[in-house]
Amino acid sequence: MQRELKTTLILLAVGAGILLGQAAVGPGPAGSAPVGNPLQIAGSDGKDLRTVSTDSSGNVNVNVQGTVPVSGACPNPCPVTQSGTWTVQPGNTANTTPWLFTVYQGGNAAAVSAANALKVDGSAVTQPVSGTFNPLPQSTSTYATTPYDLAATAATNIKASGGNVYGWFGYNPNSAVCFLQFYNSASPSLGTSVLHPFGIPPGAAWNLGNGIPMFNLSTAISTGQTTTSSGSTQCSSAMVLTILYD
Repeated sequence: MQRELKTTLILLAVGAGILLGQAAVGPGPAGSAPVGNPLQIAGSDGKDLRTVSTDSSGNVNVNVQGTVPVSGACPNPCPVTQSGTWTVQPGNTANTTPWLFTVYQGGNAAAVSAANALKVDGSAVTQPVSGTFNPLPQSTSTYATTPYDLAATAATNIKASGGNVYGWFGYNPNSAVCFLQFYNSASPSLGTSVLHPFGIPPGAAWNLGNGIPMFNLSTAISTGQTTTSSGSTQCSSAMVLTILYD
């Protein structure tokens, strides 16, 4: 290790003719001014004579081998050589005490639940998730619609309170078109306040619905089967159909 010592040498050599404040010079020329350089020094035992050298600014260069005790503040930056295993965890016990962090955004700290779950969404209530939603068949009828098997041409109440109609399927056995009428009433009359009439050709079958509500009736769900879309004349024979509702 080479250390640069910036100091002013003031030598006092008793019996050597060097007085306080005088310059110290060597015993003979060495090709550089002042005459008498280089200056050589040795240890207290007079051994290991060495030549003193300086840099271009006049600072004394000293080459030191071994361990040199140093006191005072470390310069900034302080050079450090890493070796072996360094422990930098709290409590100075490796891998036993966790670091504690607080995440801030906009001056607010993130919340951690009792189960050590860190919430990262902005709602503070739910966690938004993106991806593909694949509905699975239900083992119970919790989310299934209710089927109603209808075999009457007269006005018929299917549900006495409001609900959604999801679709219907069936067959028209008549030789003429037959219309399925809907009513938003628990006590309907054919041809009165008709909603969503659906005509089925003679001898035709159909299956209408896609698993989502087609329309809502706020008061009740009722139907009738007539020869015209808004008339009150019943079809000759009742269509065999099933209505899906909730």
